[in-house]
Amino acid sequence: MRKVLAGTSVIWNEIDSVYLQFSSNEVKSLNMLQWRKFFTELGVTDLMQVVNIEKKLEDQSCSIWKDLAWEENVNSVGWTVKDWESPELVDILTALSSSSTYVDQCSHFLQVLDSVWDDLYGAKKATYCCGSPGVKEGKYTESSCVLKIREYCWVKSSLDGNLYKPSDLFLDCDEVRSIPGSNAPYATPQVKFSISFLVLLFHCAKTIAVKFYSGKLQ
Repeated sequence: MRKVLAGTSVIWNEIDSVYLQFSSNEVKSLNMLQWRKFFTELGVTDLMQVVNIEKKLEDQSCSIWKDLAWEENVNSVGWTVKDWESPELVDILTALSSSSTYVDQCSHFLQVLDSVWDDLYGAKKATYCCGSPGVKEGKYTESSCVLKIREYCWVKSSLDGNLYKPSDLFLDCDEVRSIPGSNAPYATPQVKFSISFLVLLFHCAKTIAVKFYSGKLQ
């Protein structure tokens, strides 16, 4: 992360490696588990902290979910939302998207997210929301954490090397390339996690073709 945030105003604190220096592998393994438990109890996380927050949402149209379709009719009480938020992620994306000089750092950050997404953040991509009082079953939608990833211009395009919102780019894989070919703007470097991109493999194949050939994504 030091490489990602070099030159930005983001303050990033890390645990000193001296706490993980032990004399034998057996002692090292035991003490690493103890230190991990200790630091976790203090609020230290492996990368960016993502917190679960429950809140009331009176008007979806004024929220981060304004562009998503929520099927249930909402009464005056509004929604109860159990969301995943990451102020640290917002700070990082705000800093990296603020200048074209951070293109390389953005690419490195994409690789970092790609390498840890499934283990650290995959279970935090969905938000649970319930509209009407007394309704036992609510619904899941995308969390603030995921939507913030899409909101900022921080992913490099294969066409011009500039930074764009992930939703403005194609996921670089064979299934997607088979439709628009090599002239489409792909996200670089190539990654495997796709939740932050408009194109989700086969699911959006027809949408890709329509939008690309109509000129909306050129």
